[in-house]
Amino acid sequence: MTAKFNFELSSTQLHEIANAFESCIEQGLKDTQQELKCLPAYTPITEQIKSGEVCVLDLGGSNLRASKVVINADGLTTIKQVCETQVPWKRGVDFGKNHFLAVQAKLLEPYLNQQNLLGYCFSYPTQSLPSGDAKLVNWTKGVKVDGMEEQPVGSLLTQYIENEYGKSINTVAVINDTVASLLAGLTLTPSDAYFGVIAGTGSNIAGLYPVDRIGKLSAIQKQAYAHHRLPVNLESGNFNPPHLTAFDDIVDKTSENPGLQRFEKAVSGMYLGRIFKAAFSELDFDAESGAKGLVEFIDKQPSDCDYRNAALSLLKRSTQLVAAQLLGLINHYRKKIDYQVRHIRIVCEGGLFHSTSVLGPYCQLVEDELKNLLNKSIRSDIQVELTRVAQANLLGSAIAALACQ
Repeated sequence: MTAKFNFELSSTQLHEIANAFESCIEQGLKDTQQELKCLPAYTPITEQIKSGEVCVLDLGGSNLRASKVVINADGLTTIKQVCETQVPWKRGVDFGKNHFLAVQAKLLEPYLNQQNLLGYCFSYPTQSLPSGDAKLVNWTKGVKVDGMEEQPVGSLLTQYIENEYGKSINTVAVINDTVASLLAGLTLTPSDAYFGVIAGTGSNIAGLYPVDRIGKLSAIQKQAYAHHRLPVNLESGNFNPPHLTAFDDIVDKTSENPGLQRFEKAVSGMYLGRIFKAAFSELDFDAESGAKGLVEFIDKQPSDCDYRNAALSLLKRSTQLVAAQLLGLINHYRKKIDYQVRHIRIVCEGGLFHSTSVLGPYCQLVEDELKNLLNKSIRSDIQVELTRVAQANLLGSAIAALACQ
């Protein structure tokens, strides 16, 4: 394998990837048994977000946070002091269900009154329920807690809190971090369309869709939410894009879930180090060091080093793939949802999205590539706003709980 290998994609290839993703979204909105699951979250959203006080809990892969969010009638938000801790469980080690619930309840308890709303950002694969709760499909990120899969995670926690602390939670809304990012964008100035994008350890997209454009919903569901929009978790990391390399195939075959999450494995921070090591096995490089290790490797090499240039091209390809996916997302929304859309807000979260390398800020690289692709698609009339919202997971979770009450 020559160190001069270049991972970057041509404009033609990026447009082909965008077109393929566009088609996958349409299929996923019609039928769950598709490459993109396109899972609706049953948190009905209107033009005006509701006001109120909400207890919020944010459970990620490594950290747990709790707070209280206040949204007033003018849409202004206040987040009270956030309490944060590292999760005590270890990757790949069994953890007891009661202990798992106790850790979360203890952190949340200072924010609870006698009657409460709870917004629960639960960043693991779930199936949303019409009640606003969600059933755990399976654990990921190395977490193993017996007795919780196929169970409503919100109800398990609220029942534990009532039993142990004697405090009632009247409404619980369980959403993932991508949906939370999307909903956090509603606290800013109005836009024609809203999306949330994650690029970090994983990769995902969520969008806000009119119910009559979500074909998989039943007639009864469409009637129940007729005057609302619903967030849809696309599960876009499972998209299998064209133009991946043999090294991507190697990483996939040796991964924890072969054949799945091919897009995520090509772009996310967790896998970039593995791809680089697959391409250059002769190097003393830690495949598990991820995007951080790749950037550190780049920084240590002289500017004329072929390995350094190959690493840069791999990092650049990650930004190109995200931009191509966003182009497909925008094209689909314009063609199938609302052709009058002009301003699109995309709330971007994740450690990779907000990282910087010698190429520049990752988010800026994605934005520049997306603008180039839009201009070449004769879409220069569209204004795409890639932005970050402070405490997006907490804000989005509060908005979801208020919508479900």
